[in-house]
Amino acid sequence: QGDEKRHPNGVIKAETIDRTDSGLLATSGYIAAIDFGTTNCSIGYCTAKDEILTLINLDNQDGQVRVPTILLVDEDGKPKSFGKQAIHEYEGLVSQQVKCHLFERIKLALGPNEDIHRDTKIPDINGEMFFLIDVISLFIKYLKDELEQFLKLSGRSGRSIYTSRGTDSTTCTVHVLTASDFDWVITVPAIWNQQAKQMMREAAYQAGLCGT
Repeated sequence: QGDEKRHPNGVIKAETIDRTDSGLLATSGYIAAIDFGTTNCSIGYCTAKDEILTLINLDNQDGQVRVPTILLVDEDGKPKSFGKQAIHEYEGLVSQQVKCHLFERIKLALGPNEDIHRDTKIPDINGEMFFLIDVISLFIKYLKDELEQFLKLSGRSGRSIYTSRGTDSTTCTVHVLTASDFDWVITVPAIWNQQAKQMMREAAYQAGLCGT
């Protein structure tokens, strides 16, 4: 801790410690956040230049940024659609006898009284069992891909990269932001046990949010 000073009233106040010396993680200023709720969820981001958080439209029909936490997955295990759209598409595929899987309210399996481990399984809407960590990862990956698609279509650019060419010239390349440019935050209830929190971390890693 920093040096201490004693004030006239006897209270000891520590010197302010610079953030870079505090041992806390100093972020890049590029933050992406997922509010992963039992019923609904949303995703947003901000960059070092932004003053407010930008929420991503997750429902192209209704224009909603907060949608039901429901995911439709095809037979090959790839996410197809999310929220209300997932329900509508699921009903259409079932009527055509196309095999698919619908997941909803999966967060209940991570409750404080649940025994969570890597082999924990949960059912889809028809009772077919899948590994919980894989299902959570699919939810997170879908939201990550939605963010990257939004950034690509909106042309949001990231940091400038300067490359030297010879002794007198440099070139500047500005790349479109991707998931790896952000520090990620996922909301979890304070009452969750460490097993549930660790599973969320591992699912996020599996979904490609970060490399550590």
